[in-house]
Amino acid sequence: MFLERFIFLLKITMHYLNLNKVNEEVKRIFIPFSDEILNVDNENILSIALYGSAVSPDYVVGKSDINSLFVFKEYNFDIFKRCCAIYKKAAKRMISPPLFLSPSMIDESVDVFPMEFSEIKDCNILIFGEDFFKDLNISYEHLRLQCEQQIKGRLLLLGQAFLETGRNGKRIEMLMVESISSIFPILRSALKLKGIDVPSSKDEIISLVEKNFEIENSIMRDILKDKKGDGKIGRFNAENAFSKYFNEITKIALIINEL
Repeated sequence: MFLERFIFLLKITMHYLNLNKVNEEVKRIFIPFSDEILNVDNENILSIALYGSAVSPDYVVGKSDINSLFVFKEYNFDIFKRCCAIYKKAAKRMISPPLFLSPSMIDESVDVFPMEFSEIKDCNILIFGEDFFKDLNISYEHLRLQCEQQIKGRLLLLGQAFLETGRNGKRIEMLMVESISSIFPILRSALKLKGIDVPSSKDEIISLVEKNFEIENSIMRDILKDKKGDGKIGRFNAENAFSKYFNEITKIALIINEL
């Protein structure tokens, strides 16, 4: 057992970077997956990075997905075919489908995905090859436009989803818990638009949103605790909590519209 562990550690340190910055559980789960992809396409892979909750203080073992990206020199459908069987096994271990990109796709898509690329640029750990996001220039106006589109789209979806709950308390609570993760990229972008340095902790993000968007005692903190299993929104009437949640997002959307 010790010898196998030693060989594993020796192997990964030969071609991986920054593993000392990666959560031990994330490393244990992800490295065998990336090893397999490197084995089938080694000469074609320019970069591998982890991003999102897997590299943030909010990572929860067994609950948080592991997000990753691979940058390929030659980008075609054969890559997906070669990696399909490898991912099928990884999917059972909380590894999200990785982003497969090429350098030209990144350069030519920064105006289309400013929020997504900004998220990756600000919160990633490069573990192999070259960092293609470090010097990426993201336009303020492109970011503002997508941020406005995303938050208004989220409001529309929340309204539709509420209608489907039939005002059932448990279903309303589930709606809030299931939607909260998709709100944080928008909140981070909204803070960036105001010129604020964005922390990696979601609790700190909520505190900054309260301060900079004039929101008192945000219900999002309670929803986040519910999602983490640290508390329940049960101290609120579910419909009243949803009303507060909806109104907070509406207020942020109105402010973004004026930026």
